Order: sequence, then C-alpha cells, then structure tokens
Amino acid sequence: MATITVRFRGICCFIDPENGGNGFKKRVVLPNGKSHEHAGMEKHLSIIEYYADELKSSVPDNFKTESYSRPGDDAKYQRIELDKPMVIEFLGAVPTAKVDSGATLAGRLIRLDELAPNVLRRNLLGPIQQVEGEYAKVVMDLPGGTLMAGPPEASRTSFPKVPKFGSRRVARWLELILEVDGEFGLRLTPLGGPVSEAKEIYFEEGTGLITIANEPLRLITGRFVPRPQVGGPTVPIHPGMHDTSSTTAAKTPKTTATSSMTSAPSTVATSTAVPQTIGHFDLYWNLMADPTARPVPAASQGIGPGCAPANKP
Repeated sequence: MATITVRFRGICCFIDPENGGNGFKKRVVLPNGKSHEHAGMEKHLSIIEYYADELKSSVPDNFKTESYSRPGDDAKYQRIELDKPMVIEFLGAVPTAKVDSGATLAGRLIRLDELAPNVLRRNLLGPIQQVEGEYAKVVMDLPGGTLMAGPPEASRTSFPKVPKFGSRRVARWLELILEVDGEFGLRLTPLGGPVSEAKEIYFEEGTGLITIANEPLRLITGRFVPRPQVGGPTVPIHPGMHDTSSTTAAKTPKTTATSSMTSAPSTVATSTAVPQTIGHFDLYWNLMADPTARPVPAASQGIGPGCAPANKP
C-alpha cells in the first residue's frame, strides 16, 4: 500500500483529545492572526504546497494559486492560498485507531502546557464545523497515521521567563505519514459552511509529499530577510538564500492569479529590516481562553523561534 507524507510548517497547533475534544484523534489548527496582528507579528499565509507537476485535478476557480521556485532548489512548486477559514479532509487516507507518535516527537515539539497554565477556547474542541473562524484559519482532524518530528532548527529556542523550559532545538516541521488506498486528495470546505460548498483536489499516483503551512511569505519562498552586522556588511540569515526585494514587498503576497514562475535572486539584499519572529508566538496564545501569561521565545540569530509547530497535550 502506498504512503504519503503531509508536512506541517510554521504556526500549527496540534490538539490532543485529552483536552476534551469531541471525537477526534488529533486536531490541527492553523491560528487566524488576521484580527490579532501587531508590529511584532508578520502576516501569515495559510497554504497547501506541492510539486507543481503532481497535481492531478485542476484547482477550483475560487482559490488563488502561485507557482514559484526557491533559491538553491531546482524544484517547481505551486501553492494554494487559503484566504478564508477552511476545513481540510484527507481523501483516500487509511484511517487508524489513533495517531501514533514518532520516537523523536516529544523532545522536538513545543508543548504549550510547559510554558504556562492555559485552557483552549472551548469551541476549538467541539464539532469541527463549529470552530470559529475568528481564531482558526484552517482546521483538520487527522485520520490516523504516524506523526514524526522533522530536522532540528539551527538555532535554539528558549523562553527566558520560563526557567523549566530547557533550551532546545525544536523541529523545523512535523510530518504525518499516512497510508493511502486509491487516489489521494483533499476536500476543502468553508469553515461553518454547507457540504455543498466543498471542493476537492487530487494528486497524481506516486505523490510522496504535500505541505500544509502557516508562515510569512518570505519563509514560504525561501527569501529570508538579511540580518545586519554592526560595522560590517549585511549578512543573510541563511547562506545562499538572499532577498533582493524591499521589506514591504517581501511581506506582501501578490494579489493577481499566478501565471509565471518566480526565480531565485542572485544578489545580496541591502535592507537591514529584521522581522521580530518572537511575535509570531502570540498566534498560539490567541487560541487560549484568557491566558494568565503569554511567554515569548528569546530572539535569536535565526528565523525559527516563534514560528514552529506546537502541541496542546
């Protein structure tokens, strides 16, 4: 039987049923930061990403797509941008009794209960179509499979005001390994909307990876904003991944439907604006009902802290 890997990148909250969930094995919520943005929080795009030649069916007309490549990567990608709150279902996935955890998952995942006593908003736990779009951009109930930690980030994550949270390198992403019987696809239904509005997309046989992400545009496209050095030249956050556009352009997605391929820039940017990734973590606290504290990770030289998957055990 074939398998497929579903990769989760960026701000994705994994909710365990022990929180009082209504019949799900594990629920994934991509927080909606649209009404909660501030100066330290970049705009996050909720997307479905795949290799451009592996989409079998056409994308429904009411969904925006973009095609692009990344610096240092010969692959051609396409993403579907989810502008409205959406429920995603996995079609063709073989259900299992529970979602198994890979051996490295626990040590590479930020567990929100480690940081502060908190209670999830109750409506995140009930029937999936009753989750409020004000707080959730995308909601998924995993059908089973095995959840694995991806590679560790280069920079360490720490929370200075939470001594019991030991400094660690968290996973850059999480991966769900699903067995597939027949065609694999996704059903996209507007959150709170009728089933009649659902749209389905399918992938070619042999597709091994799709990604569901909730990230700033610069992380999706691999054009990381440079970090300035005092008394020295501008240095990119990741060698070989340079951004030649202005800070505003790097954070603002194109508004027209895509028909062209974005290619890798060849020069080092001169902008010295550095995004405050620690503000991204507020997206998790917005899922909580009146959190008593909102710890944020320490700023680092990297881009990861504050924009990595977390779990509500």
